[in-house]
Amino acid sequence: MRGEFVCLLGDAALERVKPKFGLKQFQIFDLLVLKEWPASDVARSLGVSLANVYVTRHRVAATPKRAMKSLEQGLERALIQGAAGN
Repeated sequence: MRGEFVCLLGDAALERVKPKFGLKQFQIFDLLVLKEWPASDVARSLGVSLANVYVTRHRVAATPKRAMKSLEQGLERALIQGAAGN
C-alpha cells in the first residue's frame, strides 16, 4: 500500500514539474530514467551529446524530488490539521 502511495506521489510530482522543462529535456528524462534506455541510445536517438543526456537527467530528476517533498509536507500538514479538528 505504501509503495503504491509513494508511486502516485512521484507521478504527481513529475506532472507538477513537467511544464518547467522543454520537450527534448523531458524526452531525455523519460527515455533514460522511466523507460531505462542506455544513455548512449538516448543521445543517438535524440541527436544530443552524452554529456547533455547526463546533465539533463540530473536537472530533471532533482526537480520532482523537491516537488515530492513539498507534496509530502502538505499532506502531513493536512493530516495533522484533520487530526487536531477531531
